[in-house]
Amino acid sequence: QTCALPILLAACLLASSGLLIARALAMEEHREISPEFVRQAVYIGIGLVSMVVASRTDYRLLRTLAPQLFVIGALGLIAVLLLGSHEYGARRWIAIGGGITVQPSEFVKIVVAVAGAAFAAERAPTGRAATVLLCIFASLAALIVVEPDLGTAVVFGLTWCAVALAWGVSSRYLGGLVVLALSMFPLALAVAIPDYQRERLAVFLDPERDPLGSGFTLRQVEVAFSAGGVTGRGFNGASSALAGVEIGRAHV
Repeated sequence: QTCALPILLAACLLASSGLLIARALAMEEHREISPEFVRQAVYIGIGLVSMVVASRTDYRLLRTLAPQLFVIGALGLIAVLLLGSHEYGARRWIAIGGGITVQPSEFVKIVVAVAGAAFAAERAPTGRAATVLLCIFASLAALIVVEPDLGTAVVFGLTWCAVALAWGVSSRYLGGLVVLALSMFPLALAVAIPDYQRERLAVFLDPERDPLGSGFTLRQVEVAFSAGGVTGRGFNGASSALAGVEIGRAHV
């Protein structure tokens, strides 16, 4: 209760910044209000209401509902693979009409944290229990990788690590997993990771690798920071570094 207000203020500040950016995009396109601005405002309103409701709900209820939430999350990921729309080389969204899409993996990020905490709360931090929890997380991560969405799969792995550390799993067990993961990384990089994701890693390590291709976005970020300086160029329709360049989803 004591930290609810600072968290709420921080959320409002971040949301307001996002709306200002959406507003700036509309001004660059010579429009008063863009559809993206309205959509983001609606999402923010829903999010703030959900935040207030969640803050007034007994968190112990989540422990009781953890198995049901896990099943719903798993079914959502399966539904994406069967019914999801294919966009930008991945199948991550379910269209529900009116231009609105749902991404179940975002909900599952919360589910794995809740389910993992509930699992750990009822068991001793033995190697066997930690392995069972790891397999549970891996089953959901496998569905995510098939979409593909490597970033979310990595989030699942980091969530497991956070739960394991808070749970008190032995450092020998965790160290063994780290050694195993590092030893398998070259094989995963060569076999399991798609070409475009390997290219992302290469560009991250060498931004000058392909400045007009795979490294274009990173280069434009550098241009934006250098042009804005310390105080930025404001939200009043300042000229864009990408003026004249057609961008499909600039608001993203």
